[in-house]
Amino acid sequence: MAGINHETDPPPLVRKIVPNLASLFLLTGKVREKVDQVQADLVDNKKPDGQRTIFHDLFTNDSLIPEERTPERLAAEGVGIVSAGSMTVAHTLSVISYHIIANPDILSRLRDELANALPINASAPKWGRLEQLPYL
Repeated sequence: MAGINHETDPPPLVRKIVPNLASLFLLTGKVREKVDQVQADLVDNKKPDGQRTIFHDLFTNDSLIPEERTPERLAAEGVGIVSAGSMTVAHTLSVISYHIIANPDILSRLRDELANALPINASAPKWGRLEQLPYL
């Protein structure tokens, strides 16, 4: 099918059934691009343009068998690491949000603290200021 990159675009049927899956395909494509870039740089003995990544170390780690250092394997591991971290944070924020909303006393106390600490027309608060709020 013309115009579809199967690395980064879910098949049309999958898009209809699970529309949010597109972001996973995009993530997979981006991670694979990075893995391929790192591999090409290592083959050409080119220094990384920016910071070294875990992929640099995994590609050059002789204690791993070659089958564990393939671009496919490293891309899959990279997606797993990023997804796990994202899902953990998303789940934690969902649970916290639920409990705040489900408990009117907690919601009220949190709103009062934020209203007193942050003026309405103020810019985004600094992290240090938020850390000083006892209930938050």
